Amino acid sequence: MKASVPAGALDSAVSITAVTPSDTVNHIHFEPQGLTFLQPASLTMSYANCNTMLSSDPRRIAYTTEALQILEYVPSVDDVTTQAVTGQLQHFSDYAIAW
Repeated sequence: MKASVPAGALDSAVSITAVTPSDTVNHIHFEPQGLTFLQPASLTMSYANCNTMLSSDPRRIAYTTEALQILEYVPSVDDVTTQAVTGQLQHFSDYAIAW
C-alpha cells in the first residue's frame, strides 16, 4: 500500500494514520476519517495476494463502510503488470480493492 498526498492538498498540517487490518480482504482505514483534500490524494494497493484469475473485470479502489459495503468507486487505474490499482481520493475514510 502506498498513499501520497500532494503539496497543497491540505490547508494545515495534519497527522495521518493508516491501518491495514490483517484479514483476507485488501482494505485500509485512514484517520482522521473524513479529512478532505483541496486536490486529490492517491492510493495504490496491491492485489497480488488476491485470486483474480476468474475475473476479467478491472480492479478499482472502492470507498466503503467499516463493514466493507461499497459506497462508491473512485477514479482508478488498474496496472495488471504490477498487480496494483491506484485510485484518486477526495477524502480519507475506508477503502478496499474491488472487482
